[in-house]
Amino acid sequence: MDNQISRRGFICAGLATAAGVAISAPPAEAAGGIIILRDGRVEVEISKFKALAKIGGALLVGNVNNIPTALVRTGKNSYQGLDLRCTHQGVTSKLISGSFKCPAHGSEFTKTGAVKIGPAQVGLNKINTEVAGKTVILG
Repeated sequence: MDNQISRRGFICAGLATAAGVAISAPPAEAAGGIIILRDGRVEVEISKFKALAKIGGALLVGNVNNIPTALVRTGKNSYQGLDLRCTHQGVTSKLISGSFKCPAHGSEFTKTGAVKIGPAQVGLNKINTEVAGKTVILG
């Protein structure tokens, strides 16, 4: 019997192995300081991001439990997560010149999430935020 493996067999075995590794991989890690936890929450290592070095600094974190999220330093040891979906029609706001601005209809929000310019009538929703030593956990 011939013990050689076909090219197709080799590729299929490689793909199956890669799929098994991906399924058993530890929680995802991105940007060298953001870890997506198994429960969907996100852990941010504060010292890895210059934007969080001073009060008022903001970091676009990405999705936390499928919600586009920013993290804002609000005090010496306090932080607030913000849901970036505009409260007018749900379009994701962008961080532009120190404010969160909705590209759809022009609503603008302060870094604390308060409405600065409408048509939105209420501020951005808060994301549960927990300071744990040198990290912040969102979600």
